[in-house]
Amino acid sequence: MRSLRVMFVSMTMIAIVLAVYLSAVLVPATRWYEPRELLVVGQTEDGQPQVTLERKIHASFSGRYMVQVRWAEGRGAPSDPDYVEAGALACYGGDETNYKGGLDSPYTASLIEFTGDSPRCNSLPDGIFYVNVCWTVLRPYLGLVPPKEICVTSNPFRVENNRFRP
Repeated sequence: MRSLRVMFVSMTMIAIVLAVYLSAVLVPATRWYEPRELLVVGQTEDGQPQVTLERKIHASFSGRYMVQVRWAEGRGAPSDPDYVEAGALACYGGDETNYKGGLDSPYTASLIEFTGDSPRCNSLPDGIFYVNVCWTVLRPYLGLVPPKEICVTSNPFRVENNRFRP
C-alpha cells in the first residue's frame, strides 16, 4: 500500500514538473520583446533610409537580432548576368545585446545603424527592397527552455541612383 502511495506521489510530481516545463516552452517571445511595426521611410542627409521600429520590451533579456534586407521584386531575366530573384538577400547584419525591460518607445536609426553597421548595406543597388528582422531571446527562464524568436517585416522601399526612396 505504501509503495502505491509513493508511486502515485512520484507520478503526480512528474506530471506537475512536466506541465510547468511545457507551459514555459509554450510562452512566446512576445513575453520579453514585442515588435509592433517596422517602417523604412525617408532618408538621412547621407542618403540612408530611416528605420523606425515601434516596439515594447516587457522584460530584460540577453538577445540577438538578425536583419536581412531582401529584394522585393526581381530584376532582369534569368539569363541576364545581373539577374536577381524576388526575395533574394541583398545584405544582412545583426548583433547580440542585453535588452532592458520596461522600454516602450520607438527606435529610429539609419539602415546602416539598424543592421549593426553592416558595410554590405551601405550601397544597395537600384531596386525595391524590404527589411526582415528577427530577435532571439537567448536564454529564457535562465536557459531552462529553448531560445524564443520573433520576426517582423517592413514595408517595401525603393533605391534609385544609389538614393533611397520610401
